[in-house]
Amino acid sequence: MQAVLLWRDMAQVADKMDEAVFRYVEAHQAESFEAFDTFDLLAFDWYDVHKGGKSDKILVYIDREDLFFFCRGEAADQYVRGAVQGLTAGGAVENQQLLYRFFAGLCKDDMAYLEKLEARINEGESVILEGRAKEDAPKRISAWRRELLRLKRYYEQLDTIFDEVCDNDNGLLAEDILRRLAVLGRRTDRYSGAGGTAAGGISVPAGHPAERPDAGVHHRDGAVPAADADHRLVRHELCEYAGASVRLGLSGHHRRQRAAGGGTAVVLQA
Repeated sequence: MQAVLLWRDMAQVADKMDEAVFRYVEAHQAESFEAFDTFDLLAFDWYDVHKGGKSDKILVYIDREDLFFFCRGEAADQYVRGAVQGLTAGGAVENQQLLYRFFAGLCKDDMAYLEKLEARINEGESVILEGRAKEDAPKRISAWRRELLRLKRYYEQLDTIFDEVCDNDNGLLAEDILRRLAVLGRRTDRYSGAGGTAAGGISVPAGHPAERPDAGVHHRDGAVPAADADHRLVRHELCEYAGASVRLGLSGHHRRQRAAGGGTAVVLQA
């Protein structure tokens, strides 16, 4: 059996599970993957990368006979319902195949979106560097950073799920499905990159309205960074912690590499 249900409607499939299992699933709050003797749970906060907005919890239950998608909110329910209907429009799809195809569709065209986001950021950087930025530049930088951090967290949770589901501790999933999920894991690994160098930052001409002299920007050792020609890093908007520049853009580094110089670079990778 396959079903897409809102969280409040879980009882509709209660007869398909052991009572204790249903109670556990109904109360489930985890945000990752759990393998049990006879079923797997995959939970994550779904985020519409292309449209933005708020995230919605999705919980996926799969055993040897059933595949259920439980959605916390209406937006996630509409997305999952539409995705499943599209994937099964040509006929019935076996549960494990549907699970894989759902996650494959979840990441479809995301790299194109990330490249467009990078282009917008690069354009904004150029405007700032050329001294043509308006007074709202710090707000724009902050908005870029929030979006990058949200995307980073979103892809990291998916990457964690794929890493753990591929362990297949209970032997539930077929080898061909595991291989395909591993490929998706490598893709989200690239998307979520948190490595790269901390040297990349957004700089603005000294004295420009986008720079805030009263922000008290310091290196980790307490020293005020020296001016580099006529530019200074806007670190107070783009820091994971004081003195750690955040690079806005795509990187070729692996996400598990640490940023050079002790900083934590927030980077979406190509």
